[in-house]
Amino acid sequence: MTPLDVSDGIAKYLMNELRKLNENSDVTERPIRVWSGFLPRVDKNEDKRKLCPAVVVHPYSVSDADSSTVGITVLVTTYDEALTEGHVGLYHLLEVVRERLLSDNPVALKYEIKENTINTTIPDDQPYPQWVGYLEFEVYIPVIRRNLNKIFTDNKVIE
Repeated sequence: MTPLDVSDGIAKYLMNELRKLNENSDVTERPIRVWSGFLPRVDKNEDKRKLCPAVVVHPYSVSDADSSTVGITVLVTTYDEALTEGHVGLYHLLEVVRERLLSDNPVALKYEIKENTINTTIPDDQPYPQWVGYLEFEVYIPVIRRNLNKIFTDNKVIE
Protein backbone atom coordinates (compact mmCIF):
# COMPACT_ATOMS: atom_id res chain seq x y z
CA MET A 1 0.00 0.00 0.00
CA THR A 2 1.63 3.23 -1.19
CA PRO A 3 0.77 6.79 -0.12
CA LEU A 4 -1.04 7.29 -3.43
CA ASP A 5 -3.04 4.08 -2.86
CA VAL A 6 -4.21 5.54 0.46
CA SER A 7 -5.12 8.87 -1.17
CA ASP A 8 -7.01 7.19 -4.01
CA GLY A 9 -8.83 4.84 -1.63
CA ILE A 10 -9.94 7.58 0.75
CA ALA A 11 -11.08 9.75 -2.19
CA LYS A 12 -13.13 6.85 -3.57
CA TYR A 13 -14.64 6.22 -0.15
CA LEU A 14 -15.58 9.90 0.30
CA MET A 15 -17.08 10.05 -3.20
CA ASN A 16 -19.38 7.14 -2.38
CA GLU A 17 -20.27 8.44 1.08
CA LEU A 18 -21.08 11.96 -0.10
CA ARG A 19 -23.30 10.56 -2.84
CA LYS A 20 -25.11 8.36 -0.31
CA LEU A 21 -25.65 11.23 2.09
CA ASN A 22 -26.88 13.50 -0.71
CA GLU A 23 -25.00 16.40 0.86
CA ASN A 24 -25.11 18.51 -2.30
CA SER A 25 -28.56 19.84 -1.38
CA ASP A 26 -27.26 21.48 1.82
CA VAL A 27 -24.14 23.02 0.29
CA THR A 28 -25.04 23.90 -3.27
CA GLU A 29 -27.15 22.82 -6.19
CA ARG A 30 -24.09 21.22 -7.78
CA PRO A 31 -22.85 17.74 -6.88
CA ILE A 32 -19.72 17.57 -4.74
CA ARG A 33 -16.67 16.67 -6.80
CA VAL A 34 -14.18 14.35 -5.13
CA TRP A 35 -10.77 13.31 -6.40
CA SER A 36 -7.27 12.33 -5.40
CA GLY A 37 -4.45 14.72 -6.28
CA PHE A 38 -4.59 18.49 -6.39
CA LEU A 39 -7.20 21.11 -7.14
CA PRO A 40 -6.65 22.56 -10.62
CA ARG A 41 -5.36 26.14 -10.55
CA VAL A 42 -7.77 28.64 -12.05
CA ASP A 43 -7.90 32.44 -11.94
CA LYS A 44 -11.40 33.38 -13.06
CA ASN A 45 -14.33 33.24 -10.67
CA GLU A 46 -16.44 31.45 -13.29
CA ASP A 47 -13.83 28.67 -13.38
CA LYS A 48 -13.70 28.52 -9.57
CA ARG A 49 -17.49 28.18 -9.51
CA LYS A 50 -17.25 25.17 -11.87
CA LEU A 51 -14.76 23.41 -9.57
CA CYS A 52 -16.81 23.80 -6.41
CA PRO A 53 -17.83 22.25 -4.18
CA ALA A 54 -14.87 19.92 -4.12
CA VAL A 55 -13.10 17.52 -1.80
CA VAL A 56 -9.51 16.76 -2.80
CA VAL A 57 -7.37 14.12 -1.06
CA HIS A 58 -3.57 13.95 -1.31
CA PRO A 59 -0.63 12.60 0.69
CA TYR A 60 1.80 15.18 2.07
CA SER A 61 4.34 13.11 4.02
CA VAL A 62 5.52 9.63 4.96
CA SER A 63 6.97 8.83 8.37
CA ASP A 64 8.83 5.65 9.29
CA ALA A 65 9.50 4.72 12.90
CA ASP A 66 8.07 1.88 15.01
CA SER A 67 5.06 2.21 12.73
CA SER A 68 4.81 3.80 9.30
CA THR A 69 2.26 6.47 8.48
CA VAL A 70 1.30 8.63 5.55
CA GLY A 71 0.12 12.18 6.22
CA ILE A 72 -3.09 12.95 4.33
CA THR A 73 -4.59 16.35 3.57
CA VAL A 74 -8.23 16.64 2.57
CA LEU A 75 -8.88 20.03 0.99
CA VAL A 76 -12.53 21.09 1.11
CA THR A 77 -13.65 24.03 -0.98
CA THR A 78 -16.95 25.74 -1.70
CA TYR A 79 -17.95 28.76 -3.75
CA ASP A 80 -20.33 31.38 -2.40
CA GLU A 81 -20.45 35.09 -3.21
CA ALA A 82 -22.31 35.98 0.00
CA LEU A 83 -20.14 38.39 1.99
CA THR A 84 -21.33 37.55 5.49
CA GLU A 85 -22.60 33.96 5.21
CA GLY A 86 -20.47 32.53 2.37
CA HIS A 87 -18.35 30.48 4.76
CA VAL A 88 -21.28 28.48 6.16
CA GLY A 89 -21.25 25.90 3.36
CA LEU A 90 -17.53 25.33 3.90
CA TYR A 91 -17.95 24.69 7.63
CA HIS A 92 -20.84 22.33 6.96
CA LEU A 93 -18.99 20.29 4.33
CA LEU A 94 -15.82 20.11 6.47
CA GLU A 95 -17.86 18.70 9.35
CA VAL A 96 -19.63 16.16 7.14
CA VAL A 97 -16.31 14.87 5.78
CA ARG A 98 -14.73 14.76 9.26
CA GLU A 99 -17.72 12.89 10.67
CA ARG A 100 -17.65 10.30 7.88
CA LEU A 101 -13.91 9.65 8.28
CA LEU A 102 -13.98 9.32 12.07
CA SER A 103 -17.20 7.31 12.31
CA ASP A 104 -15.93 4.73 9.80
CA ASN A 105 -12.36 4.41 11.09
CA PRO A 106 -10.69 2.34 9.68
CA VAL A 107 -11.96 4.07 6.55
CA ALA A 108 -13.39 1.57 4.06
CA LEU A 109 -12.17 -1.13 6.51
CA LYS A 110 -8.67 -0.55 5.13
CA TYR A 111 -7.21 2.86 6.07
CA GLU A 112 -6.79 3.34 9.83
CA ILE A 113 -6.53 6.95 10.97
CA LYS A 114 -3.81 7.16 13.61
CA GLU A 115 -5.22 7.70 17.11
CA ASN A 116 -8.60 8.54 15.51
CA THR A 117 -7.37 12.15 15.27
CA ILE A 118 -8.09 14.73 12.57
CA ASN A 119 -6.91 18.35 12.65
CA THR A 120 -9.12 20.88 10.89
CA THR A 121 -7.70 24.19 9.63
CA ILE A 122 -9.59 27.09 8.10
CA PRO A 123 -7.10 29.77 7.01
CA ASP A 124 -7.94 33.40 7.79
CA ASP A 125 -6.94 34.46 4.29
CA GLN A 126 -9.65 33.08 2.00
CA PRO A 127 -9.69 33.27 -1.83
CA TYR A 128 -13.17 34.87 -1.85
CA PRO A 129 -15.62 33.96 -3.32
CA GLN A 130 -14.05 30.53 -2.95
CA TRP A 131 -13.85 29.19 0.61
CA VAL A 132 -11.16 26.67 1.63
CA GLY A 133 -10.48 24.46 4.64
CA TYR A 134 -8.25 21.46 5.35
CA LEU A 135 -8.47 18.24 7.28
CA GLU A 136 -5.12 16.64 8.14
CA PHE A 137 -4.49 13.22 9.62
CA GLU A 138 -2.14 10.26 9.46
CA VAL A 139 -2.98 6.78 8.18
CA TYR A 140 -1.03 3.65 9.06
CA ILE A 141 0.75 1.96 6.16
CA PRO A 142 2.86 -1.22 6.13
CA VAL A 143 6.28 -0.92 7.73
CA ILE A 144 9.16 -1.58 5.37
CA ARG A 145 11.79 -3.84 6.92
CA ARG A 146 15.21 -4.88 5.75
CA ASN A 147 15.18 -8.10 3.74
CA LEU A 148 17.34 -10.40 5.86
CA ASN A 149 16.75 -13.39 3.59
CA LYS A 150 18.87 -11.80 0.86
CA ILE A 151 21.67 -11.04 3.32
CA PHE A 152 21.76 -14.64 4.59
CA THR A 153 21.67 -16.20 1.12
CA ASP A 154 24.47 -13.95 -0.15
CA ASN A 155 26.78 -14.84 2.75
CA LYS A 156 28.77 -17.93 2.01
CA VAL A 157 30.81 -19.97 4.38
CA ILE A 158 34.51 -19.16 4.06
CA GLU A 159 36.72 -22.22 4.40
